[in-house]
Amino acid sequence: IVLGLGQVTTGILQGIGHTAIPLINLAISAVVKVALSWYWTALPEWGINGAAWATNIDFAVAAMLNLYFVHRYVGYSPNVVDIIKTCVAATLMGAAVIFSYDFVMLHLMSNTLSTLVAILIGVAVYGVGLILLGAIAEEEITFTFSSQTVTVRPGETADVTVTIELTEKGKQALSVFPN
Repeated sequence: IVLGLGQVTTGILQGIGHTAIPLINLAISAVVKVALSWYWTALPEWGINGAAWATNIDFAVAAMLNLYFVHRYVGYSPNVVDIIKTCVAATLMGAAVIFSYDFVMLHLMSNTLSTLVAILIGVAVYGVGLILLGAIAEEEITFTFSSQTVTVRPGETADVTVTIELTEKGKQALSVFPN
């Protein structure tokens, strides 16, 4: 989540002409990562896990610094409740992935199949979790297929954009626009 937030805020800052800010923020977070990695990997109870946690904190520091500057220059502040809902959905997804991988691996002893099943279950749990928690509304789900060639009459074609939307109460809307 923080990696995605960092990438989006970096794109925003670069898009509004403040290209150096994400670089500086990344350098600051790298210093934090090196310091935490140095300290935590030296602790026997942390070991290599210390480096992993230092990386997570590194991403969070960069994202938070970027978010501060996005707020400063654009005035945008994320909805904290929506972030918490997203984190809960991600946690549920992680638990489902671990459980499903272990379950399939225990019964079939196939790493490839276990990984595939865990990924599919993780995607489903995360998507349903976002909808059930209200982090995303059904009407926000849109599938767009751009620049598809569609046959108009036998022997003729037209370049159009086809949009399929899941609207309120699960109704589907289909839009076709010429390019």
